[in-house]
Amino acid sequence: MHLSILRWKQPQISVLIKSENLTVTFVKRFISSVQHATATFNGKGELLGCPSNGGNPFSNYLRHLRLPHVPIDSSAFASLLEQCAQEKALLLGMLIHNHIVECGLLHITYVANFLLQMYRKCEAFSDLLDVFVSMRQRNGFSWNLVIGSFAWTKQSEEALHCFHRMQEEAVLPTSITCVSTVDACTNDIELDLVHRMHTRSMNIDLGEEAVIWQSVLINIYGKCKNFNFASRVFVKMQEKNVISWTTMINVCKQMDRGTDAHKYFQQMQQEGILPNKHTWVTIIASCAGDSDLILGRQIHASLHVSQFDTDSVMGSALIDMYDKCNSLVEAEMIFKTLLMPNIVAWTAMINSYCHHGYEELAFSLFDRMKHDGLVPNKATFIAILGACVSPEMLNTGKHLHESIHKQGFECDACVATGLINMYARCGSLEDAKALFKCLPKSDVVFWNSMLGAYGLFGRVDKAFETFDLMQNLRVTPTKSTYLNLLAVLMTDAARLHETRSVHNCIVEAGLESDTAIENALINIYGKSASLTDAQKVFSKIYNRDVSIWSSMISIHAGNGFGERALYLFSKMQDDKVSPDEITLTSALVACSQAGLLDEAYRLFTLMEEIHNCIPVLHHYVCMMDVLGRAGLLEDLAILMKHMPFQPGSVPITASMSFYWRYISIQMCLEIV
Repeated sequence: MHLSILRWKQPQISVLIKSENLTVTFVKRFISSVQHATATFNGKGELLGCPSNGGNPFSNYLRHLRLPHVPIDSSAFASLLEQCAQEKALLLGMLIHNHIVECGLLHITYVANFLLQMYRKCEAFSDLLDVFVSMRQRNGFSWNLVIGSFAWTKQSEEALHCFHRMQEEAVLPTSITCVSTVDACTNDIELDLVHRMHTRSMNIDLGEEAVIWQSVLINIYGKCKNFNFASRVFVKMQEKNVISWTTMINVCKQMDRGTDAHKYFQQMQQEGILPNKHTWVTIIASCAGDSDLILGRQIHASLHVSQFDTDSVMGSALIDMYDKCNSLVEAEMIFKTLLMPNIVAWTAMINSYCHHGYEELAFSLFDRMKHDGLVPNKATFIAILGACVSPEMLNTGKHLHESIHKQGFECDACVATGLINMYARCGSLEDAKALFKCLPKSDVVFWNSMLGAYGLFGRVDKAFETFDLMQNLRVTPTKSTYLNLLAVLMTDAARLHETRSVHNCIVEAGLESDTAIENALINIYGKSASLTDAQKVFSKIYNRDVSIWSSMISIHAGNGFGERALYLFSKMQDDKVSPDEITLTSALVACSQAGLLDEAYRLFTLMEEIHNCIPVLHHYVCMMDVLGRAGLLEDLAILMKHMPFQPGSVPITASMSFYWRYISIQMCLEIV
């Protein structure tokens, strides 16, 4: 075999190198058996002293491998490795690595750095570490690459260890080093690591790059859901630019603190920093609920005054904002003002129609978009799949599935999730299962989608069978896996044993400190009437945000412990956590359960003044329940008469039940 390799011509060598099955050992045998080049390559991979014959470094390198031996220039190797990195040609990169070793050039730091970069781009992290460990001298670029690789694989402890080691070797970190290190820490479980990194960086003079590093720190604290630390870093910044202001506004947006986001937005302008396009999109996106509508309109008006062009990007953000603030009319108005809406704007409007239950309008817009020559992308398909919400829409959903298949989107994680959810909503669990069987079993996203489908059908046993199977196939469960399992269990709250079993798995996975997980556990224990278990979860939470408090108040109110719920409501405010509209709804329910009429009146009438929350429909419904239970039917009628919106069928039905109880059929007819 060794001799036959030597006799191969160039095309055969190319085929060998492209082969996916070629082992590293075979590559080493191959490289040791071929002849070296007759002349030195320059940095472009071309023969020095010869006219350029074009081509890329790969073809030139392979063309001259079998010529008589002369050493190859180190810059040529660097160029070849750079090409390997761009093309993710791992096998060829390994071949060149061997050639570098044979030529005795691995000791040159910049050549080794190009090797590190190639292995990093090809995600061959084990080979990257082998090269890094063997390097005689490492510079900042070397350390940044290895720290960045640990960050990419979320190995936060290793990233931080390297950060310490590089300073011990007298290599000064840059802002890129700091950014790469903290990028490995992206949740509250690793908050301590971020603290340590932050403390360590205080002794480093980053010069003009300090503002970049501090902005990244703010962003990381935001990802770790720690608003206080993020705001402290921001306040202590000696110099703030538009990026740091926008980052702080984005943290507020991520943590649903729209009022704080607007405060920072106003403050930045008062300090003479003009918002850029990204700032505007971020502040618009911070308005995401009924109570944010007025604030959203104010921001929209400010945008108009600023004379920023409302292009498709800005228009899409406004459509999304008005959609989340439940103002479909204003979302439509924005869409109609766009001269040339791009695919993002069309998708945002389709999504808005789906969100408000106007499936026919969503499909009409989808057809118009295609008629105008725009091709649906993955996000568009995900949006329009949301319009298939009942068994009558199953055939339409299948036609969409065919279009998705033709465009090659079927195996995309988000699109496949949308398809499985669509089949589940349309009542066809069998179609969902059939699609799932065709999808790669190595991707946890597809397993999570199937668990979600079983949740819609309340198939607890099938969900746990699927969970057991994915573990047998060594697919590691994620946060979404456990959230889907808990959602399935919510359909059968009597299964307290299974809930505790899932809870134990969550603890073993180190996810018990995740806010969404904590919320789900509190709610399911509440639905199971196991308030003791819920209290155990609650007592272990260090940073209790508004959603955690709301869940605890809600489950106590829902289980008839109104006074305890109101005690928690008071305790929450003592802890400087402002209630949102969901918390206030739970507090009103608690008042109703406990028969606390005066407290309910005070809470409802001062809602806007004290808590900066404009009462919405469900607050009125709760107040109607309070008045109805107290037999104050005249007050109930006055409240309904002065509601700022049409009450709809639910409040009317609720009020009629009290009239049936206390007065007569005639009064029921009058309220209708």
